[in-house]
Amino acid sequence: MRRSSSRRFVLRRLAPAACGVILASLVGVVGYQRASARHTESEQGRVAAFEAACDALESIEFVPLAERGVVADRLGRSISRAIARDRSIHAEAISKECVDFLVSRYAETPSGYAAWRRSAAYEPIDLDVLKSKWFLAEAYKAYTSEDLPSEISWDDLHLSMVGIQRSYQKGRLSIRAVAGSDETVVASFGTISRRDNRFPAVGGLPGALLDNGGSISTAAPWWQPSIDVDSMIESDAGAEVCVVGLVAEFGDGKRRPISLSFVREPAGSRWWLVSPLSVGVCEHGKVEGIRIEY
Repeated sequence: MRRSSSRRFVLRRLAPAACGVILASLVGVVGYQRASARHTESEQGRVAAFEAACDALESIEFVPLAERGVVADRLGRSISRAIARDRSIHAEAISKECVDFLVSRYAETPSGYAAWRRSAAYEPIDLDVLKSKWFLAEAYKAYTSEDLPSEISWDDLHLSMVGIQRSYQKGRLSIRAVAGSDETVVASFGTISRRDNRFPAVGGLPGALLDNGGSISTAAPWWQPSIDVDSMIESDAGAEVCVVGLVAEFGDGKRRPISLSFVREPAGSRWWLVSPLSVGVCEHGKVEGIRIEY
């Protein structure tokens, strides 16, 4: 009898604990199911937004970059309006830098692009840095099937690499037109610092496209601002930045989202193009990466 009473006592003591474990397990399962459902809904929402954005691209009018006046008017105005929602005082400066970069890089000659960079006070990045950090020799061989010449000037190499991209893979690496409507242009502002150096994401139609598969581009910068951006980022105040999201049509006929990132010079109105041109994907399935010489 004692043994039976003892067993009943133990069971009475264990029963609430067991129930608690079971209840906790059930709560955990339900919580997981709800979280999973929310994730599924979020994923479905992201995919739906991407599909809608892709469909929208079919009816959007694109402006050839060769038509500089039209680009400056339509795209420039749309960029200015997108920026003015947050920083109206900087709308014209950022808009002009965007248009000047896109037109000079993709619609003018390589020498014309270099001339714009220099006139805008950007400085060439040393060849040794390009070779060690940006794998210039490997890229040159990929483009030309030849080894990088040992004796070649920075200017000649820059003109060659930028020029090659105009026709490489049927223009897959070169932008030929941009969408200039308000629905295809967005801008985001933020601050980057040594604690968090992530640029802000963009929303709208470009954001829906970029959010689907991220960037497929590897940018190879040839130019840098003539100010010390790294010191700005390392400072206590950090650096004020702006990301402009657009939609571009490439030489191969594909329409893809792009973003351009800028940093503001301290105590000034100058905005410098600092972050590589980021190209998103609108195609389904495996997509080969893009290297952009900029």
